[in-house]
Amino acid sequence: MDSVTLFCFTFNCAQVIHSPKTIQKGLKKALNGTLYPDIVFLSLQEVGPIYDVFWGLGQSYVDPFIDAVVNLTTSNYSLVSQCSAGLTFGLLFQRKNSQVSISDVQTSSVTFGYFETGLKGAASVRIKVSDETTKLGPVELTFVAAHLAANEGYKHLRDHNFRDIARKLAFFNDTKHKSRSFLYKDNAHVFILGDLNYRTALPRQTFVQGIAAPDTTPPKWSQPSSSYVDDWFQYDELTKSRQQADAFIGFTEPTLGFAPTYKFTDSRDYSRRRIPSWCDRIMYIDAFVSNSDQKVPPILVSEYTSLPDVAGSDHIPVYALITVPLAQPGILAPEIVQKLSSKDIAVSSESIPIVASLRGVDRADRNGLPAVIARQIKLQDRHIVARNSRIKNTEKLIGVVVYLLQTTIGNEILIGFGAGLISVTIYWMFRSNES
Repeated sequence: MDSVTLFCFTFNCAQVIHSPKTIQKGLKKALNGTLYPDIVFLSLQEVGPIYDVFWGLGQSYVDPFIDAVVNLTTSNYSLVSQCSAGLTFGLLFQRKNSQVSISDVQTSSVTFGYFETGLKGAASVRIKVSDETTKLGPVELTFVAAHLAANEGYKHLRDHNFRDIARKLAFFNDTKHKSRSFLYKDNAHVFILGDLNYRTALPRQTFVQGIAAPDTTPPKWSQPSSSYVDDWFQYDELTKSRQQADAFIGFTEPTLGFAPTYKFTDSRDYSRRRIPSWCDRIMYIDAFVSNSDQKVPPILVSEYTSLPDVAGSDHIPVYALITVPLAQPGILAPEIVQKLSSKDIAVSSESIPIVASLRGVDRADRNGLPAVIARQIKLQDRHIVARNSRIKNTEKLIGVVVYLLQTTIGNEILIGFGAGLISVTIYWMFRSNES
């Protein structure tokens, strides 16, 4: 075989547990009539309640998805890697009877929710794949599960979140962390998928299950075309961010032809509280220049659509079936590298070795590094240190607060504490009057 087949799936789980049978049924419908892919990558956001996940109790919410994929076919899949960034998880599977060999598994994560916590973030897996029979490869693949800033009117925050992902994800090439690479890298395919939260950029009052006819009071609503794309997609924020190079520089999205995937009510109608939007997306870098005389075949996307069969959330999941040639894609195009540099985003280039840390690096060698690379290494090191201390402690504190405010038991604790405090206060007031 001269290519590897991928199934990429993204789903905002709405912080509830899902049935493995329901998930598996949806996945099988998506794969109906196709050969089961060599690699499956799931991007899961809001996997479980904040208090459970932040206190390390979120695995029970992830296990149904693992069970659904592991037992997807008679040939079965094996879990290669699980990575997480707070409430966002990435799961990578390999089909057991596949000719594809996976090696050099690396993971990285970045969080950028309130106080840099994992309320929002990105979890990533980087692997090398090759064909055991034809000896083609290895080719490097990076999968990023992402959940960006929410709410309408915050495109600038989502753009900033992407730049955090591009700058702070650090992949260390060995256990001793002697060298590292960045998200953007020569000869490395990158796939990013998740609840990217980009909205349809029109005032909310112009939408109620359709587009308002002008100059009517009250407004009259007309249903859009069956796919909604013709009427609404021109206002999509993510497309504008890509076109203006505000975010996702060098990324390509397959042709989108499905209806908005957010926000739904329990009855699976669009909620009037939000503008229907394509929040859930899948993209990949397609900005390479071949560094050989041989032209590299392009990435092929045979299907890119939503999967309404998987319910239980106010989002509808999205998936893509992708074929990647087992050949080096080439170096990143110079104009892409220039645009990235203007956003202070560094690229791992074969011509510039990336040191693991600026600590211990001779000053002359350090001064020889491009400034954008030196700044990015410092930024990554600071985030890694913060993730292992301050941010984790903040997440636990947030978990406690959310538990007290959002659960029945937590409310009872607060009421009991409040009642006890009032009783003590009254007691001391009477004691003071008696004396």
